Formats: sequence, C-alpha cells, structure tokens
Amino acid sequence: MKTQIRSEVWETNSSSVHSFCFSKRGLEKCHMKIHEDGYVHITLDQYFGKDEAQFFNQKTKLKYIVTWLYTCYDFDKAKIRDEGYIFNNFNEAFGKYVTEHNGVSCRGVKVDECKWEDSYDYFDHQQLNSGWCDDNCIVSLWDSQACVEFIFNKYVGLQTGCD
Repeated sequence: MKTQIRSEVWETNSSSVHSFCFSKRGLEKCHMKIHEDGYVHITLDQYFGKDEAQFFNQKTKLKYIVTWLYTCYDFDKAKIRDEGYIFNNFNEAFGKYVTEHNGVSCRGVKVDECKWEDSYDYFDHQQLNSGWCDDNCIVSLWDSQACVEFIFNKYVGLQTGCD
C-alpha cells in the first residue's frame, strides 16, 4: 500500500468532498450591499452538494458559513436567537470587519429567508457531527475571525465535489 503525506490538507474518507484553499493575502472590503437597517441580507437557498464547483464570491461564501451555522441550531431561528452564541460571535466579527474595512456601520448578517430544504439537501456530512459544530469541521466555526477571513479573502475559495 502506497502512503502519501500531505501538509496542511484536510481530508475525509467520505465520497463527498468540500475543501478550502487558504492564503494569508487578499483580504478585501465587503462587496455586498449593506442595507439601511445596517445588515447584509441573505437568503439561504444555495445548494452545497456533491457537484463539482468552485466558489470565490463573497456572498456565496457567506451563505456557506451561515448555512453551516444554521445546521448547528437545526435551522431553528428561536434557538439561534436564544442559544446562538456561535452565530452571534460570528455576526459580531462580521459586522466589525465590514465596519472597519468599508467605513460604514454594519450590524452583521440578517437571514431574510431560509429555504433549508434547498441549502441543506446535501450539506457535506463530514463537517457535521450529529448536527453540532466541533473539531471535525474543516474550519472551526468557533473561530469567528477565521470564518470572516474565509469570506473576505479573494484568494480563498470553496471547492465541492465527489470522488
């Protein structure tokens, strides 16, 4: 059996693969609209499945992180509001980043609509551990700054696929 060692690579034995490519350069200001209420509004309707795709767009990467965060709370808005410290920490870091880099006050992300049947239909099961966020995740959702840098770094992308 041939052994192959890779540095700084996250792998799974699953047939589905979602992977991130990281770079320390490339942080940009927010290109998404900040609405009058101070939030960047999104709809969770993006399919992140086994299809071969690459995502470098800020809004798509934001939808990916927020969809993933919503899975931690079973897509229950009341749970997110009352118990959602991971989501709230991310939202605070997101708002702070946008405010500092755009010079416009941003309160965070607001989910207008969640079509979870579309977005969660095949969200990579290797990133989830019984519906909760933990060390099995590719990027730690506990690290809000890493999630924000994933969204706003033009050199960082998400690639989905299947072997």
